[in-house]
Amino acid sequence: MIRLPISSPALDDVEDELTTPETEIVEDVSSAQKGDLLPRKFEVVKRLGQGACSIALLVTRDGQEFVLKVASDPKHNSRLKDEAEILQKVRHQHIVEYCDRFDVGDRNCILMRRAGTDTLGQRLRKDGRLHVDLLERFGEDLLDVVNYLEDQGIAHRDIKPDNIGIGPVGRGDKLHIILFDFSLSRTPPENIRAGTPGYLDPLLPLRKPPRWDLHAERYAAAVTLYEAATGTMPKWGDGTSDPSYIDSEITVEAEFFDANLRESLVNFFKRAFARDTIRRFDNAEEMLRAWRQCFEDIDKPRAPSEHEDEEENQKLLEEASFDTNISELGLNVRATNALDRANILTVEELLTRPLQRLQNLRGVGHRTRREITGAVKLLRDKPGGKRVFFWSAIEKWIRGQDFELRVKRHANLDSKRTHLS
Repeated sequence: MIRLPISSPALDDVEDELTTPETEIVEDVSSAQKGDLLPRKFEVVKRLGQGACSIALLVTRDGQEFVLKVASDPKHNSRLKDEAEILQKVRHQHIVEYCDRFDVGDRNCILMRRAGTDTLGQRLRKDGRLHVDLLERFGEDLLDVVNYLEDQGIAHRDIKPDNIGIGPVGRGDKLHIILFDFSLSRTPPENIRAGTPGYLDPLLPLRKPPRWDLHAERYAAAVTLYEAATGTMPKWGDGTSDPSYIDSEITVEAEFFDANLRESLVNFFKRAFARDTIRRFDNAEEMLRAWRQCFEDIDKPRAPSEHEDEEENQKLLEEASFDTNISELGLNVRATNALDRANILTVEELLTRPLQRLQNLRGVGHRTRREITGAVKLLRDKPGGKRVFFWSAIEKWIRGQDFELRVKRHANLDSKRTHLS
């Protein structure tokens, strides 16, 4: 007789299989948490958020990530069904991709591709207003979507930064926007309160008759762009009064815009927010065209030099001193704006910033980074350029060492005082 060892691997595997409880499938999807297994072989990665009618879960299946939107209560099932039907009709690279609709228990669910890792709202709250590169690109993306929806006869009715994802689109690595949450699309036009305050056109009560319209859709898009450009919301009057009860235009704060874009952006937003809808843009296509025109000249060298020749711009860099302002280097608006946002105002500050940090400036396009790093290399090759870079780095290191030494001395002194007391 052959006797197996009591603790043989074969017996251990059998015992584990017999004693390990089966993973329980969570049927109440609305209460699912991280790590839970759901019907259809989905696993919950995390809860993304909850709105008035639904809950969004980040889930995986077969190594792919999806967003599962679940009705928070069975009474909201019809809202999700309507949204799914809308998403099935639209096909646009800047609209969230619909995958499937199904029921789990008594709840309606929509399965979608993930619309980026962050929302525009999260980015603005974290980093403030957008760099010129992203502002131009995201604005084009958004207005292109609004124009597409107008052509399709579909309303979104809740355009705002928190309903806009950010991520690569297609095979490229450039960031673009992805619009999601079409849950209000089929709200009757007589309902002029549906939407988010601040982005909902406050002058709808003055329409005759009071009805939601495409001017309101474009108004929400304009508020979103204004917030992206300035980091703030536009204000009517004192900012607290109901705009429908006061007789004034919206306040567009010009000082928040880059100097070379100021005039064109002020004109754009004044027209987009005009009290009289007759003075606003007639359609999203016209609005998109006007947005593009705002950025037409920003690749040209900025004032005070009006040189269009690369040799002239190179000459400006060669003649620059360590105290020269960045605005005097002949760089285009994109590059100057990016450096200003990084608090780099002079040639000396530019030379002492590590090149790797300049190459990884957040929210700056590849072409702009190349222009900045090209300027840095040219400046460092100037007589004395490498010297100031070297000695400034040494000086910062010495200051850091001196600071650490003083901190240690204070710590030792405090320790001695504590011991004596």
